[in-house]
Amino acid sequence: MKYVDTPCGKAVMPAAFEEEIERMTDDELIQKLIEDERKSPHGFIDPFKLQFVRDRGLYAEYIRARAKQ
Repeated sequence: MKYVDTPCGKAVMPAAFEEEIERMTDDELIQKLIEDERKSPHGFIDPFKLQFVRDRGLYAEYIRARAKQ
């Protein structure tokens, strides 16, 4: 069970969602996060995916990829 900080406080990540994200490669995860953010009408960033980006040490890479697109 993984806890994630969200704008509304701590949330428990659903196990199935956690497994899905763990199967993603680093590039897939970054692209999915950027894609989801762009599709959101308010630029919402998924806190669960963002936590995995941070945990994998990919935050700087995510910011660079986001700036390029």
